[in-house]
Amino acid sequence: MLIYFLLFLLRLLFLSLLLMTISKLPLEIFLVIGDFLGTNDQKECSLVCKIWKETFQRVLWKELKISSHDWIFRFHKCVKRGALTEKGRYVQSIKVVDLDSPMDTLIPMLIRRFPNVKKFEHKRAETYNDHFVQTNFSGWKLLTHMSIEFDTYAVISDPLKLFEALSVLPSLTHLTLSQTHHSVDRKNFTWRTLEKLHYYLPRLQYLKCWMCLQKIDYAEIKEFTKVKPAKAIKSIYFGFDSFDGIWMYFISSIYPLLETFDLMVEEGSIEPTPSDQKALDRLLALPPFCPFLKRIYLKTYEVDGMQMSFILNNIAKSGAKIEHIEISCFINLHAPVLPANQTACTQLFSESLKSLRLIAHSYDECMTFGDFSDLGAHGFSNLVHLRIYCDYEEFGVEDILYGCQSLIELELDNAQLSVNKDFPKHTTALRHGLLRLKLFESLVQPGFFEYISNCCRQLEYFSLKDVEIESPTFEEPEYLAIRMPFTQLSTLLLINLKMYTNSNLLSGTVHIRPDSTLSDEEDGHLVEVYLSYSRTGKSYTHTTTGKLTTTWDRTKNDVPKGVFYFRDYSRERNRIYRAIYHPYEGLDDDVTYTPITGNFSTALSNTNENKEEV
Repeated sequence: MLIYFLLFLLRLLFLSLLLMTISKLPLEIFLVIGDFLGTNDQKECSLVCKIWKETFQRVLWKELKISSHDWIFRFHKCVKRGALTEKGRYVQSIKVVDLDSPMDTLIPMLIRRFPNVKKFEHKRAETYNDHFVQTNFSGWKLLTHMSIEFDTYAVISDPLKLFEALSVLPSLTHLTLSQTHHSVDRKNFTWRTLEKLHYYLPRLQYLKCWMCLQKIDYAEIKEFTKVKPAKAIKSIYFGFDSFDGIWMYFISSIYPLLETFDLMVEEGSIEPTPSDQKALDRLLALPPFCPFLKRIYLKTYEVDGMQMSFILNNIAKSGAKIEHIEISCFINLHAPVLPANQTACTQLFSESLKSLRLIAHSYDECMTFGDFSDLGAHGFSNLVHLRIYCDYEEFGVEDILYGCQSLIELELDNAQLSVNKDFPKHTTALRHGLLRLKLFESLVQPGFFEYISNCCRQLEYFSLKDVEIESPTFEEPEYLAIRMPFTQLSTLLLINLKMYTNSNLLSGTVHIRPDSTLSDEEDGHLVEVYLSYSRTGKSYTHTTTGKLTTTWDRTKNDVPKGVFYFRDYSRERNRIYRAIYHPYEGLDDDVTYTPITGNFSTALSNTNENKEEV
């Protein structure tokens, strides 16, 4: 009886796990399942297999991707046999990619066979008029998302016909129109085109548009008062080949309740500063706009950022409480009455700003964008998340922490981080509440780690990926002593960490959690580590992975040492390594290894044999 009871529990466990992973199972697995059950109760087996089959079919037919002529051939073959008659109602998403065959018959067939589709995406459409303008989309009554990406050579002769064809979709709320390459000879979209789009599609709630724009003449601004606002739109994502302050003024007129604005402008395509003072004065005389804006993302490649400075300054004048900003670096060279650069613009929203991401480009040689020393203690008093992507600009991390007292997460990419030589004096005056710190492809000084551990006592997450540690001397030391007396750290990631002057230093990926058995009065030592490190030699690269165990001698008063054991799966040798880490004294680079014999736990007992330096 006990055996039958255990078999029954095993069967229940198997069914539970199978239902949890049903979306990942191939169709043939059902035959195997039927044989595996081996039950005499045919009704039970049939019922279970039927439930599995129906569940699997719903997942299988949830999304279709069409990318080859062979698929279309097999599709027609299945339709003739009637195999898709029942399954078609499960399909909710269709994606057509790189298909240059005639679409005038395919799309109507998709509409007829899959009436419950909610999302349709067509990428790199090489033709245009035949299959979009002349297609009756009214069969997709549940369609809410449509995305059309035109190929480089697809000419949209009359966008209004496209809008009219899409107007029969009663549930359409999200629309994406884009072109893989913008030609300077085709300026398809004017401000009136955008106005007509919302005339035909009044229910849109989100619009993503990457098309070619025509410049708006200043005399046309008076016509903006006649534009019917699209109040349902609160989020837009535009990618244009040109943009200026007048276009932004029109966007604020047609989208008065806009909360999220995402703009990507191609390189060298921001409209230049007006050549004469009269034109510049007319631009500066435009009224404030976008008072409800909360999130703005401006990604451009322009060094002369007068237009960007004007846009952000006018948004600030409207009283907008922006909480999230992502902005490329720029300098305003021609309008002294406007903010000088991106940092000055973001300071206009310092009271409400919570998340800031600054992006610099490789040619921005004249920028000092990493200088936070002049922000003061109240520069960004409420900023919580700060991400800086620079081009190896050098700045002191203490300036960032002093200027952003409420910062919780800091992410630095391609930076040179220096620490003031008098940092012990700084740490006595500053106790920062930073919780998460991420460094990527940056250069740091050894004193940086001690400064962070002293200043940011509450740090819980510390990540260093492709980070170079600058040697304190011109000589190449055998090991680098790094003092990091963290007390609250729960996760430490070290990925491809190396010395600036020693390319062969071992680098690793480490995940650490604190010891829950310690009392509040004791220091939080590390008890579990997972390491995956790589070392680049002169002729080859190998990777080592394995689970590490740490041992601490808490009975003694001396400094505890962590002992890491891990396996090496390199091409030339198969070894067990033993590394010692001193949390308060630094890193002992003396690593020993022994050949693996038997299983992993048996090999760990042999770590004192066959010692050899790496």
